[in-house]
Amino acid sequence: MRNIVGGADHARTAEIVADAAHVVLTREAKSCTGNFFVDEDVLREAGVSDFSKYLVEGAREEDLRLDIYLD
Repeated sequence: MRNIVGGADHARTAEIVADAAHVVLTREAKSCTGNFFVDEDVLREAGVSDFSKYLVEGAREEDLRLDIYLD
């Protein structure tokens, strides 16, 4: 993370990806095939509104940085 976004305190934990993957993998395949997904968008669509549990210790929501692929 240090090389990509400047340090782990600017990112979320891997659990956000795991939870988003679970949502996508339990959907009907026909509605998901060929799509690009962003973990936060997937979870928001699934009804998640509190993302604080995905913050690394010491990180703040307002300090998060976009991945280089989303910038």
